[in-house]
Amino acid sequence: MMLSRIPRKTIHFLERNERLPPRIRKEFVRLVVDNIIDCKGATYPRTSELRLYASQIVSKYKTLGDHLDGVVVGTGYESLLKQFVNRVDNLGRSVVQGSLKRKALAGCKSPKERLADQYGCVSWQPESLPEGESGESQRKIMNELKSLWESGTGKTKDVKNKMVHTYATQRKDINEKDCVLTDIIENWPFLFEEEYLLAHFKKLMGIDIMEKMSSNFEHRVPKLYRYFQQVAKPKIEATHKKIQDAVDKKEDNSPQVMGLLMLLSEHLGEDLGEHVKSTDKEKSADTCIEAMDLQGPVVLVAHVYSGLHHDWTPCMLGSVCKGHTVDWQIKGSQDSPKGKMITGPSPTFSCPATQSSI
Repeated sequence: MMLSRIPRKTIHFLERNERLPPRIRKEFVRLVVDNIIDCKGATYPRTSELRLYASQIVSKYKTLGDHLDGVVVGTGYESLLKQFVNRVDNLGRSVVQGSLKRKALAGCKSPKERLADQYGCVSWQPESLPEGESGESQRKIMNELKSLWESGTGKTKDVKNKMVHTYATQRKDINEKDCVLTDIIENWPFLFEEEYLLAHFKKLMGIDIMEKMSSNFEHRVPKLYRYFQQVAKPKIEATHKKIQDAVDKKEDNSPQVMGLLMLLSEHLGEDLGEHVKSTDKEKSADTCIEAMDLQGPVVLVAHVYSGLHHDWTPCMLGSVCKGHTVDWQIKGSQDSPKGKMITGPSPTFSCPATQSSI
Protein backbone atom coordinates (compact mmCIF):
# COMPACT_ATOMS: atom_id res chain seq x y z
CA MET A 1 0.00 0.00 0.00
CA MET A 2 2.89 2.40 0.78
CA LEU A 3 4.22 2.05 -2.76
CA SER A 4 0.91 2.23 -4.62
CA ARG A 5 1.67 5.67 -6.06
CA ILE A 6 5.26 4.96 -7.06
CA PRO A 7 5.81 5.23 -10.86
CA ARG A 8 6.53 1.98 -12.66
CA LYS A 9 9.86 3.35 -13.86
CA THR A 10 11.03 3.74 -10.26
CA ILE A 11 9.88 0.23 -9.36
CA HIS A 12 11.89 -1.12 -12.32
CA PHE A 13 15.05 0.51 -10.86
CA LEU A 14 14.43 -1.19 -7.53
CA GLU A 15 13.58 -4.58 -9.01
CA ARG A 16 16.82 -4.53 -11.02
CA ASN A 17 18.74 -3.80 -7.78
CA GLU A 18 19.87 -0.42 -9.10
CA ARG A 19 20.31 2.62 -6.88
CA LEU A 20 17.83 5.41 -7.49
CA PRO A 21 19.21 8.64 -8.96
CA PRO A 22 18.93 11.54 -6.43
CA ARG A 23 16.01 13.22 -8.22
CA ILE A 24 13.99 9.99 -8.45
CA ARG A 25 14.80 9.10 -4.83
CA LYS A 26 13.45 12.47 -3.63
CA GLU A 27 10.25 11.86 -5.58
CA PHE A 28 10.06 8.36 -4.09
CA VAL A 29 10.32 9.74 -0.54
CA ARG A 30 7.70 12.40 -1.23
CA LEU A 31 5.19 9.92 -2.66
CA VAL A 32 5.69 7.35 0.10
CA VAL A 33 5.24 9.92 2.89
CA ASP A 34 2.19 11.44 1.20
CA ASN A 35 0.67 7.97 0.88
CA ILE A 36 1.34 7.20 4.56
CA ILE A 37 -0.33 10.45 5.64
CA ASP A 38 -3.37 9.78 3.46
CA CYS A 39 -3.73 6.28 4.95
CA LYS A 40 -3.60 7.75 8.47
CA GLY A 41 -6.38 10.20 7.76
CA ALA A 42 -4.26 13.32 7.18
CA THR A 43 -2.40 12.98 10.51
CA TYR A 44 1.37 13.05 10.54
CA PRO A 45 3.13 9.78 11.44
CA ARG A 46 5.49 9.57 14.40
CA THR A 47 9.16 8.79 13.92
CA SER A 48 8.65 5.31 15.38
CA GLU A 49 6.09 4.60 12.65
CA LEU A 50 8.37 5.99 9.94
CA ARG A 51 11.17 3.79 11.26
CA LEU A 52 8.99 0.72 10.74
CA TYR A 53 8.10 1.77 7.19
CA ALA A 54 11.75 2.51 6.33
CA SER A 55 12.82 -0.88 7.70
CA GLN A 56 10.18 -2.73 5.69
CA ILE A 57 11.01 -0.92 2.44
CA VAL A 58 14.78 -1.46 2.78
CA SER A 59 14.28 -5.15 3.61
CA LYS A 60 12.41 -5.49 0.31
CA TYR A 61 14.60 -3.22 -1.84
CA LYS A 62 18.23 -3.47 -0.65
CA THR A 63 19.51 -0.68 -2.91
CA LEU A 64 17.60 1.87 -0.82
CA GLY A 65 19.70 0.93 2.22
CA ASP A 66 22.97 2.27 3.61
CA HIS A 67 25.93 0.31 2.26
CA LEU A 68 29.64 1.03 2.02
CA ASP A 69 31.88 -1.32 0.04
CA GLY A 70 29.21 -3.98 0.29
CA VAL A 71 28.90 -3.68 4.08
CA VAL A 72 25.64 -2.58 5.74
CA VAL A 73 26.20 0.62 7.73
CA GLY A 74 24.33 0.79 11.04
CA THR A 75 20.72 -0.35 10.77
CA GLY A 76 20.87 0.01 7.01
CA TYR A 77 17.86 2.31 6.76
CA GLU A 78 18.88 5.45 8.71
CA SER A 79 19.30 7.58 5.56
CA LEU A 80 15.84 6.68 4.25
CA LEU A 81 14.33 7.25 7.71
CA LYS A 82 15.97 10.67 7.90
CA GLN A 83 14.48 11.62 4.53
CA PHE A 84 11.03 10.47 5.68
CA VAL A 85 11.32 12.51 8.90
CA ASN A 86 12.50 15.61 7.02
CA ARG A 87 9.58 15.31 4.60
CA VAL A 88 7.07 15.09 7.47
CA ASP A 89 8.73 18.05 9.23
CA ASN A 90 8.53 20.14 6.07
CA LEU A 91 4.84 19.32 5.60
CA GLY A 92 4.11 20.20 9.22
CA ARG A 93 5.93 23.51 9.15
CA SER A 94 3.51 26.35 9.72
CA VAL A 95 3.45 29.27 7.31
CA VAL A 96 4.35 32.39 9.30
CA GLN A 97 4.12 35.88 7.91
CA GLY A 98 7.51 37.51 7.71
CA SER A 99 8.30 39.98 10.46
CA LEU A 100 7.70 43.63 9.64
CA LYS A 101 10.73 45.88 9.74
CA ARG A 102 10.76 49.58 10.44
CA LYS A 103 11.85 51.77 7.58
CA ALA A 104 15.26 53.31 7.99
CA LEU A 105 15.16 56.94 9.05
CA ALA A 106 16.45 59.51 6.61
CA GLY A 107 20.13 60.21 7.10
CA CYS A 108 20.83 56.98 8.98
CA LYS A 109 24.03 55.21 8.00
CA SER A 110 23.88 51.56 7.08
CA PRO A 111 25.67 49.27 9.54
CA LYS A 112 29.35 48.77 8.84
CA GLU A 113 30.13 45.53 7.05
CA ARG A 114 32.47 43.14 8.81
CA LEU A 115 33.77 39.60 8.40
CA ALA A 116 31.01 37.06 8.91
CA ASP A 117 32.95 33.79 8.91
CA GLN A 118 31.61 32.97 12.35
CA TYR A 119 29.56 29.80 11.90
CA GLY A 120 29.41 27.83 15.14
CA CYS A 121 31.18 30.49 17.23
CA VAL A 122 29.66 31.81 20.44
CA SER A 123 32.08 34.70 20.87
CA TRP A 124 33.39 35.58 17.42
CA GLN A 125 34.01 39.24 18.20
CA PRO A 126 32.96 40.74 21.57
CA GLU A 127 31.18 44.05 21.04
CA SER A 128 32.95 45.82 23.90
CA LEU A 129 36.14 45.70 25.93
CA PRO A 130 36.18 44.72 29.61
CA GLU A 131 34.89 47.43 31.95
CA GLY A 132 37.35 50.26 32.42
CA GLU A 133 39.48 49.20 29.46
CA SER A 134 40.35 51.11 26.30
CA GLY A 135 42.21 50.24 23.15
CA GLU A 136 45.30 51.92 24.57
CA SER A 137 45.20 50.01 27.85
CA GLN A 138 44.70 46.74 25.96
CA ARG A 139 47.80 47.40 23.85
CA LYS A 140 49.72 48.13 27.04
CA ILE A 141 48.74 44.71 28.41
CA MET A 142 49.71 43.15 25.07
CA ASN A 143 53.20 44.67 25.37
CA GLU A 144 53.47 43.42 28.95
CA LEU A 145 52.67 39.91 27.72
CA LYS A 146 55.33 40.20 25.02
CA SER A 147 57.88 41.22 27.66
CA LEU A 148 56.92 38.27 29.86
CA TRP A 149 57.34 35.97 26.86
CA GLU A 150 60.76 37.36 25.99
CA SER A 151 61.92 37.07 29.60
CA GLY A 152 60.81 33.45 29.74
CA THR A 153 58.52 33.99 32.73
CA GLY A 154 55.43 32.42 31.24
CA LYS A 155 52.75 30.07 32.55
CA THR A 156 51.98 32.24 35.55
CA LYS A 157 48.59 33.21 36.94
CA ASP A 158 49.32 36.79 35.83
CA VAL A 159 49.75 35.65 32.21
CA LYS A 160 46.51 33.68 32.33
CA ASN A 161 44.56 36.66 33.66
CA LYS A 162 46.04 39.00 31.07
CA MET A 163 45.22 36.59 28.23
CA VAL A 164 41.61 36.31 29.40
CA HIS A 165 41.39 40.10 29.83
CA THR A 166 42.59 40.78 26.28
CA TYR A 167 40.42 38.20 24.48
CA ALA A 168 38.37 40.86 22.65
CA THR A 169 41.52 42.53 21.30
CA GLN A 170 42.99 39.19 20.26
CA ARG A 171 39.82 38.47 18.27
CA LYS A 172 39.92 41.94 16.72
CA ASP A 173 43.48 41.37 15.50
CA ILE A 174 42.69 37.88 14.20
CA ASN A 175 39.54 39.05 12.41
CA GLU A 176 41.28 41.90 10.59
CA LYS A 177 40.82 41.60 6.84
CA ASP A 178 44.57 41.73 6.15
CA CYS A 179 45.60 39.61 9.15
CA VAL A 180 49.01 37.94 8.78
CA LEU A 181 49.88 34.94 10.96
CA THR A 182 53.39 36.18 11.73
CA ASP A 183 51.92 39.40 13.18
CA ILE A 184 49.66 37.40 15.52
CA ILE A 185 52.62 35.27 16.62
CA GLU A 186 54.69 38.39 17.28
CA ASN A 187 51.99 40.32 19.14
CA TRP A 188 50.36 37.41 21.00
CA PRO A 189 53.11 34.78 21.47
CA PHE A 190 51.34 33.12 24.41
CA LEU A 191 48.37 32.39 22.15
CA PHE A 192 50.48 29.65 20.55
CA GLU A 193 51.09 27.91 23.86
CA GLU A 194 48.81 24.92 24.37
CA GLU A 195 47.18 26.15 27.59
CA TYR A 196 46.20 29.55 26.19
CA LEU A 197 45.33 28.27 22.72
CA LEU A 198 42.84 25.79 24.22
CA ALA A 199 41.42 28.47 26.53
CA HIS A 200 40.96 30.82 23.55
CA PHE A 201 39.19 28.07 21.58
CA LYS A 202 36.87 27.33 24.51
CA LYS A 203 35.89 31.01 24.73
CA LEU A 204 35.40 31.21 20.96
CA MET A 205 33.41 28.00 20.45
CA GLY A 206 31.93 27.38 23.89
CA ILE A 207 33.32 23.84 24.15
CA ASP A 208 36.35 22.21 25.74
CA ILE A 209 38.02 20.67 22.69
CA MET A 210 40.10 18.16 24.68
CA GLU A 211 37.01 16.84 26.48
CA LYS A 212 35.18 16.74 23.14
CA MET A 213 37.97 14.79 21.47
CA SER A 214 38.19 12.31 24.33
CA SER A 215 34.43 11.80 24.37
CA ASN A 216 34.23 11.36 20.59
CA PHE A 217 37.16 8.98 20.60
CA GLU A 218 35.59 6.85 23.31
CA HIS A 219 32.18 6.62 21.65
CA ARG A 220 32.93 6.71 17.92
CA VAL A 221 36.27 5.06 17.35
CA PRO A 222 35.11 1.58 18.48
CA LYS A 223 32.40 1.74 15.79
CA LEU A 224 34.98 2.64 13.15
CA TYR A 225 37.23 -0.23 14.19
CA ARG A 226 34.34 -2.67 14.07
CA TYR A 227 33.56 -1.45 10.56
CA PHE A 228 37.15 -1.80 9.35
CA GLN A 229 37.26 -5.34 10.73
CA GLN A 230 34.51 -6.19 8.22
CA VAL A 231 36.21 -4.59 5.20
CA ALA A 232 37.72 -7.31 3.02
CA LYS A 233 40.59 -5.33 1.48
CA PRO A 234 44.18 -6.65 1.67
CA LYS A 235 45.71 -3.27 2.63
CA ILE A 236 43.10 -2.63 5.32
CA GLU A 237 43.57 -6.15 6.71
CA ALA A 238 47.37 -5.75 6.72
CA THR A 239 47.17 -2.40 8.51
CA HIS A 240 44.70 -3.80 11.01
CA LYS A 241 47.11 -6.67 11.76
CA LYS A 242 50.01 -4.23 12.35
CA ILE A 243 47.88 -2.26 14.79
CA GLN A 244 46.85 -5.40 16.66
CA ASP A 245 50.50 -6.56 16.84
CA ALA A 246 51.45 -3.19 18.33
CA VAL A 247 48.60 -3.41 20.85
CA ASP A 248 49.80 -6.87 21.91
CA LYS A 249 53.40 -5.67 22.35
CA LYS A 250 52.47 -2.57 24.33
CA GLU A 251 49.73 -4.35 26.27
CA ASP A 252 47.39 -1.38 25.94
CA ASN A 253 45.28 0.19 23.20
CA SER A 254 47.19 3.45 22.70
CA PRO A 255 48.49 2.39 19.22
CA GLN A 256 44.89 2.50 18.02
CA VAL A 257 44.95 6.32 18.17
CA MET A 258 47.34 6.80 15.26
CA GLY A 259 46.37 3.39 13.91
CA LEU A 260 42.95 4.81 13.11
CA LEU A 261 44.58 7.53 10.97
CA MET A 262 46.43 4.81 9.09
CA LEU A 263 43.21 2.86 8.48
CA LEU A 264 41.38 5.99 7.31
CA SER A 265 44.27 6.89 4.99
CA GLU A 266 44.21 3.42 3.44
CA HIS A 267 40.43 3.50 3.09
CA LEU A 268 40.42 6.94 1.43
CA GLY A 269 43.49 6.28 -0.71
CA GLU A 270 45.52 8.99 1.03
CA ASP A 271 49.24 8.94 1.77
CA LEU A 272 49.57 9.45 5.53
CA GLY A 273 53.23 10.30 5.06
CA GLU A 274 52.19 13.54 3.36
CA HIS A 275 50.73 14.82 6.63
CA VAL A 276 52.61 13.08 9.43
CA LYS A 277 56.39 12.68 9.43
CA SER A 278 58.34 10.47 11.85
CA THR A 279 61.99 10.94 12.78
CA ASP A 280 64.65 9.30 14.94
CA LYS A 281 64.96 10.48 18.52
CA GLU A 282 68.74 10.85 18.17
CA LYS A 283 68.35 13.67 15.63
CA SER A 284 67.54 17.20 16.70
CA ALA A 285 64.16 18.65 15.72
CA ASP A 286 65.79 21.40 13.65
CA THR A 287 67.92 18.87 11.75
CA CYS A 288 64.90 16.69 11.00
CA ILE A 289 62.79 19.60 9.77
CA GLU A 290 65.56 20.95 7.54
CA ALA A 291 66.13 17.49 6.04
CA MET A 292 62.47 16.95 5.17
CA ASP A 293 60.97 18.22 1.96
CA LEU A 294 57.76 19.57 3.45
CA GLN A 295 55.60 21.34 0.90
CA GLY A 296 52.10 22.80 0.93
CA PRO A 297 49.95 22.83 4.05
CA VAL A 298 51.13 22.55 7.62
CA VAL A 299 52.62 19.16 8.45
CA LEU A 300 52.86 17.43 11.84
CA VAL A 301 56.34 16.16 12.63
CA ALA A 302 56.36 13.45 15.30
CA HIS A 303 59.82 13.04 16.81
CA VAL A 304 59.33 9.80 18.73
CA TYR A 305 61.11 7.14 20.73
CA SER A 306 58.85 4.32 21.90
CA GLY A 307 61.36 1.89 23.37
CA LEU A 308 60.19 -0.80 20.94
CA HIS A 309 60.82 0.23 17.35
CA HIS A 310 62.40 3.14 15.52
CA ASP A 311 60.64 2.46 12.25
CA TRP A 312 57.22 3.59 11.05
CA THR A 313 54.91 1.29 12.98
CA PRO A 314 51.52 1.70 14.65
CA CYS A 315 53.24 0.99 17.96
CA MET A 316 55.60 3.91 17.54
CA LEU A 317 52.82 6.14 16.26
CA GLY A 318 50.51 5.16 19.06
CA SER A 319 53.07 6.29 21.63
CA VAL A 320 52.38 9.94 20.82
CA CYS A 321 49.22 9.57 22.87
CA LYS A 322 50.70 8.90 26.25
CA GLY A 323 53.75 7.93 28.24
CA HIS A 324 56.66 8.59 25.85
CA THR A 325 58.96 11.40 24.83
CA VAL A 326 57.57 13.31 21.85
CA ASP A 327 58.44 16.63 20.22
CA TRP A 328 55.85 18.07 17.82
CA GLN A 329 56.91 20.79 15.46
CA ILE A 330 55.21 22.65 12.68
CA LYS A 331 56.78 23.38 9.34
CA GLY A 332 54.59 25.92 7.58
CA SER A 333 54.39 27.72 4.29
CA GLN A 334 54.00 31.34 3.19
CA ASP A 335 53.48 33.44 6.35
CA SER A 336 53.78 30.51 8.74
CA PRO A 337 57.26 30.42 10.34
CA LYS A 338 59.33 27.30 9.83
CA GLY A 339 59.81 25.18 12.92
CA LYS A 340 57.34 27.08 15.10
CA MET A 341 56.34 24.80 17.97
CA ILE A 342 52.59 24.99 18.49
CA THR A 343 51.70 22.22 20.90
CA GLY A 344 52.68 18.76 22.01
CA PRO A 345 50.90 15.83 23.63
CA SER A 346 48.49 17.11 26.24
CA PRO A 347 48.94 15.71 29.77
CA THR A 348 45.17 16.03 30.17
CA PHE A 349 44.37 13.84 27.15
CA SER A 350 44.59 10.13 27.82
CA CYS A 351 43.68 7.57 25.23
CA PRO A 352 40.13 6.38 26.02
CA ALA A 353 40.96 3.20 24.12
CA THR A 354 43.21 2.18 27.00
CA GLN A 355 40.21 2.18 29.29
CA SER A 356 37.93 -0.05 27.24
CA SER A 357 38.67 -2.72 24.69
CA ILE A 358 37.86 -1.91 21.07
